[in-house]
Amino acid sequence: MRRVLALCGLAQLASCLTEGPPINLRPVNEGDAGSRISGDVPIADASFEFGPMDPHALIGVDPSRGPFNGGQARIVRGNGFGNGLRVWFGANEVPSKDIIPVDPSRAQVIVPAGNAGPVAVKTQIANDLSTARVLADAYLYESFYGEPKTGGTSGGTLVHWFGQGTAWGSDTTVTIDDKPCAPVQVVSPNEVTCTTPAAPAGSRSVRIGNADEASIVRDGFTFADTDNGYTGGLSGTKLSTRLKVLVYDAYSGLPLRGSYVLAGDDASSGWVKLTDPAGLALFEDPALGPKRSVTVAAKCHQPVTFVDVPVDVVTVYLTPVLSPACTPAGDPPVTGGRGIALSTLKGEIVWGVDGEFRSLAWRNLPTPGPKEQLVAYVFRLTGDPGATFALPPATDGVRPDTPGGKVGFPFTMTTSLGNVTLYALAGIEDRSGPVHKFTAYVMGVVRGVAAGLGQTTSDIFIPINIRLDHAVSLVAKTPPPGPRGPDRARFAVSVEVERGGYAVVPAGVSSSTLPVDRTVSFVGLPALTGALENGRYAASGLAATGPTMTTPLSQVGHSASTSESIGMGEFLSVPVLKDPALGGPWDGSHLAFEFAPGGGGVDLTVLQVQSAAGLVTWTVVVPGGGAQTVSLPDLRRVFPDGALVPGNVSISVFGGHLQGFDYAALRYGQLSPSGFHAYAMDVFPAHFE
Repeated sequence: MRRVLALCGLAQLASCLTEGPPINLRPVNEGDAGSRISGDVPIADASFEFGPMDPHALIGVDPSRGPFNGGQARIVRGNGFGNGLRVWFGANEVPSKDIIPVDPSRAQVIVPAGNAGPVAVKTQIANDLSTARVLADAYLYESFYGEPKTGGTSGGTLVHWFGQGTAWGSDTTVTIDDKPCAPVQVVSPNEVTCTTPAAPAGSRSVRIGNADEASIVRDGFTFADTDNGYTGGLSGTKLSTRLKVLVYDAYSGLPLRGSYVLAGDDASSGWVKLTDPAGLALFEDPALGPKRSVTVAAKCHQPVTFVDVPVDVVTVYLTPVLSPACTPAGDPPVTGGRGIALSTLKGEIVWGVDGEFRSLAWRNLPTPGPKEQLVAYVFRLTGDPGATFALPPATDGVRPDTPGGKVGFPFTMTTSLGNVTLYALAGIEDRSGPVHKFTAYVMGVVRGVAAGLGQTTSDIFIPINIRLDHAVSLVAKTPPPGPRGPDRARFAVSVEVERGGYAVVPAGVSSSTLPVDRTVSFVGLPALTGALENGRYAASGLAATGPTMTTPLSQVGHSASTSESIGMGEFLSVPVLKDPALGGPWDGSHLAFEFAPGGGGVDLTVLQVQSAAGLVTWTVVVPGGGAQTVSLPDLRRVFPDGALVPGNVSISVFGGHLQGFDYAALRYGQLSPSGFHAYAMDVFPAHFE
């Protein structure tokens, strides 16, 4: 072993060092949670790995860098680690609750916020100054970070970049993997936004600055298959004499050559072009502006229309039609593009010990009944604040008898790529009856977990130290029940752990019949302290029809607050389709709708005409709400390969409200309900002649 270490340089020592013996925090008798743990943690060290060494050595931090706002989990490597370990990043000491000694050579810490640049890292056991060790420039605080940290491989993700000590201005550019992230919008000297380019799956370096001076963050953004919906939409400057339309396949991300593009309401009065090999249709005419509807269709793809486009760039992703008729061989088109890139995460759920070195594992949970058992589950944050908790399969559960842990109880999960935040819920479940029940009593959170392409990330430790014992109230007023619905309501409260990332808990849902004009209480949520001190409660309400909560419906969400009493936003009125009439004939060229007065304001209306039982769907995007009539081209005549299938159709009308919404910066994620603070929708039958 000494020969091996002799070949390792100082910078490589951490990678050559294998882990030491585990600190056993399990009771000697697993059935007795109060028994004394085995082993004497403080005197163990890692010297058996490579011979005599400093009994309190500090080797380094893995990974050795991160954003200046802190909050990421990192592994500190050294020797002689155990209970009482203290860690500093620069002048900032890590709180004891954020330190988990794993074995004598490793400890997980949550990095505190700091100033951009390299800092020294210091370790010490309790107040014993003789054990203090300092490693100069052991950790680098990066000068900027982005939110979100992950976006689709086909590009189009709108990212906010936050800097420390930066002076970003009109000459600032952003590149990701040497490709422009544009357009760059300067919000302040410390914040800019841009839209990501397309790139293969994986982590990429980000450069922000000007031609003379810039900062670079390695692995600053991760491209992966995502459902965030930021791909494509409207962008650019005010529409005047030039309009650029880019058309891509929504599954493969490849340009669609020969797509039909119409700038105008119909082919006789508008401009028509077919896209070139790059998927581009470029229009130039003095009469184009200031607004122009754009319709795009392609053979064996779903058509789309953007009404009254006010900007000069339209990026369209057309979804393939999944029909055997769309390939010469008679097989359905291949879907999924590159496939889903996954990462494997392995770690442990930990409780730690009390002042007598007795294990605290599972001791903050009630005693289970005859048919109940203790269990914990690990989740990744969701992007939907209104999501309701879904109990995972029993095989995903972590239980007191789960073997293989070093300081806790092991878990393994697969996830999509990115810099992710995980949370664990521990409680009691009963799967003996037809309806499975899980009650969570405590939770834990860990940030900064690197999920790499095809990689396995280990050494993830989630401390179960957040009690679910708080009550949150929601002041709600629903719309009245209508003749077709809605007739009942469901309310949900989740925890916004980070921007756009929500933790969903079992106690965060309540149901009632309409109308509701009262305060709804939720008991069993966490306090916004400790690991959640920068979090918020996010409330949402759904007024829908029938036990399956279907259309007609109206939902309001994204009412975020740090208060434990939340006032819910205003529900939108349910839309009504005027043309075609309910169950009547549709000419394929006109749609008329309205929203009844009395509800909140509608910023965007999306109509989807589904034909052939959903085989081909025409999406029509209209700015605003109220009462409107939309004119569409007759695709059966001008481009039959991209037209709807005659016969029975269903027309869904969706209206959404988003604070600060700008139609000129519309993204594809705003064509679905999850992109809005509030929405209402209904579905109407018709017949396409």
